[in-house]
Amino acid sequence: MNTAYELSINDEVKSHFEKILQSSRQHNEHEVIAAVKKTLDKLNRQKVEKYVESHIETLKTMLDMLTDNEWNLDEKDRKHVLSAMQYFTHEDDIISDDIPVIGLLDDCIVIDIVAEKIKDEIEAFVDFRNVVKVHARDEKFTVEDWIEAKRQDLFSRMRHRRNRRRSNSRTRGTSFSVA
Repeated sequence: MNTAYELSINDEVKSHFEKILQSSRQHNEHEVIAAVKKTLDKLNRQKVEKYVESHIETLKTMLDMLTDNEWNLDEKDRKHVLSAMQYFTHEDDIISDDIPVIGLLDDCIVIDIVAEKIKDEIEAFVDFRNVVKVHARDEKFTVEDWIEAKRQDLFSRMRHRRNRRRSNSRTRGTSFSVA
């Protein structure tokens, strides 16, 4: 028999996890990244719950942000991401990772907390990565190139709106006409 549970994370629980993240000792960035890759590789060989899969994807995006040479993640956000990754790699945390179904629940909460803190940065990185896929053929595509592409897109949309307004004003007529 399967029983479904709904879990709401209130501010008290978030505060508890944030304290854990703040108190986590920062290790060598390369060691944390290597440990995360190892843990992700291990999880890829296992069947995990759907809610865990989505959080793993978020963590992979954070990992990509951290390791992308063109994406300059600021120091504060780097610390948030590294803290989440460090927590994720410890198997014996608040809920031991080897407990079936719920073992990674606490890790998902931590990923959610950090993802919420850097939400705008994650969205911008995903946009950057998508633009890189489209624009960067064989050459190196930089953040500056991305910003320029965004600027050109913005001006293109502005011109399109302006032209649309002009063409609409010509066809509408006026309330005053000469017979």
